[in-house]
Amino acid sequence: MAKTSASFGRLRQRLWNNHHVSMRDKDNIYRAIVLSTLLYGAEAWTVYRRQVKKLHAFMMRHLRSITRITWMDKMTNKDILERTGQPSMEDLLIKKNLHEDVTKADSLFSNVFWSQKERAPSSPVQVHQEQLEAERHKDRHMDITLRAER
Repeated sequence: MAKTSASFGRLRQRLWNNHHVSMRDKDNIYRAIVLSTLLYGAEAWTVYRRQVKKLHAFMMRHLRSITRITWMDKMTNKDILERTGQPSMEDLLIKKNLHEDVTKADSLFSNVFWSQKERAPSSPVQVHQEQLEAERHKDRHMDITLRAER
C-alpha cells in the first residue's frame, strides 16, 4: 500500500486538487494508476476478510479525497462508489480471482459445519459467535495442512 500511497500523493497537486479536470477523467486515472498499483500481482495473494476491509478503507479514503467529501458530510461509502462509478474493493478482488476461492472454501466449510448442527442458532449474536468459531477452526485446519505439506 505504500507504493500506491506514493503514486496517489504524486498526483495530488496536479490532478486531484485541480478543479479544471473533470471527475470522469480523475476516475479513469485513479483506476489506471492507483488501483492497478494497489492490485498488482493480486492473483497470487491469499486474501482474508480483514485484508479486504483494509483495502476497502484505503480505497474509500482516496475516493473521499478525490471527491472532496469529508467524514462530516455524512455520505456512505456506497454513495461515494455510486458517485464515482467505482466498483467496491470486493468486486475488484473477485475480478482478480482472489476472493472467489476464499468464498468457495467458506461456503463449503459452512455447509459441512451447519449440516452437523442439530438446531438453528437462536439469536444473531449466537450466529456471529458460531461463525467466528468456524473461521478459527478453518484457520487452524489450514495451518495444520500447510505444516503437513512442508
